[in-house]
Amino acid sequence: MGAALQGAETPDGQLNEIRAQFAVGRPVGIEAGDEQILPLALNLDGILFERAGVYVFVIGIDAEEERAKRLRFKINLTSQPRLVAG
Repeated sequence: MGAALQGAETPDGQLNEIRAQFAVGRPVGIEAGDEQILPLALNLDGILFERAGVYVFVIGIDAEEERAKRLRFKINLTSQPRLVAG
């Protein structure tokens, strides 16, 4: 399996999309058109969320919006704990 990752950046330089192309071989016993599982892991080191709120990761194949999966999550603001000398 090979992958080529590309980032789609907006004019303000913020990353809003990651695209990848995969070549997956067909194992013995899998017919053309059968579904296969493709494990995929991404490290998004350095990703910053500038404000609290609800965000969504959209994961799709071949730009088929109706089949895309959505992972919704919420960012809450927290304060850093302060050490008090005693």
